Amino acid sequence: MKRKLRNIILALIKKRRKFKLYLAEKKGVKKKKFLYKDIKLTKKQIDEIDSYYLLHYGKKIDKSWHRLYQSYTGTYNKKYFPEIIFSTQLEPLLDPPDLCRGITDKSLIELIYGDIKGLYIPKTILLNCSGIFYDGKRNIVANDDIYNIVNNAKKVIIKPILDSCSGRNVRLLNIQNGKDTISNKNIKDILKEYNKNYIIQECIKNCKELSALHPDSVNTIRLITYILDGKFYHCPITLRIGVDGKNVDNSHAGGVSLGIKEDGICQKYAFKEYGEKYERHPNTNVKFENYKIPLISEMIDIAYECHKRTPHMQMISWDMTINDKYEITLIEVNAGGQSTWFPQYATGEELFGENTDKMLELLNKKRK
Repeated sequence: MKRKLRNIILALIKKRRKFKLYLAEKKGVKKKKFLYKDIKLTKKQIDEIDSYYLLHYGKKIDKSWHRLYQSYTGTYNKKYFPEIIFSTQLEPLLDPPDLCRGITDKSLIELIYGDIKGLYIPKTILLNCSGIFYDGKRNIVANDDIYNIVNNAKKVIIKPILDSCSGRNVRLLNIQNGKDTISNKNIKDILKEYNKNYIIQECIKNCKELSALHPDSVNTIRLITYILDGKFYHCPITLRIGVDGKNVDNSHAGGVSLGIKEDGICQKYAFKEYGEKYERHPNTNVKFENYKIPLISEMIDIAYECHKRTPHMQMISWDMTINDKYEITLIEVNAGGQSTWFPQYATGEELFGENTDKMLELLNKKRK
């Protein structure tokens, strides 16, 4: 009886979480209606989308997301994968929600992926997990000694290790004599602000090709890998670039997203979240079309190796970059709450390419 009651409660929690996500996605696409209000699908295009989704998904869909993605690149694509279907249905099927929080804990990145050949992980200077301090070698540090470790750490990054996204609470510090020279705050006060569950790492410098685009941010590649029929695949690749001297590159912070191919060649235009379109970087004036980023094909192979070490998760978003020593560098691991809208609007390509049919059919089978 107790087990039955527990299962009922868990099912209700799951439904509530799904409903909240559904409402959030509806609100999000409505907020961007000004971008796609003038995108009018032809009758032929509407019939084409309806036929495709009826065949593989089992029902017609709201076409707001198709129109939204088209509003950026101008590219119509019947196989666009609406964010609302991904976040409320497909992602929970591929990545068990109860396990996502643990697997994406930033304190685990070095431990899980640190010995993968060809992959660099930013060095940990200080780590706080549930109030317990560790140094870079995972030795427990007494509270009296924590400031000795970071007092002259110079340029470092501090960020939460749990429940963080979109660059929230990621800060660049320049610590000298116990003070951050950027904010003019004492390091003791900064650590109090973060309370617990945070990491202080070395600050990564980009290779010259990435740095030339915007030198003030660590510009990262969002590489999404997934497993289907026992094989690894990846979604359209997106380069995220900071703007206006900000040290973060994500879309919600005003950064631009630029599609790149497996050979590292960039597409013609980069886009901001709310539709601004750029042929050149707004600050550095670097032209995007045919600009080449090195080591992208090697990065794909390393992402697959990382995915092999990540149990339970069938789809993962990797934030990677190339440092100034031309080492492929893993910054963050994302599962649960992954964003699949910007790879589609930045590239004009469907999320799952030739596998879109199969992904929709997975959901159709589950519903039956």
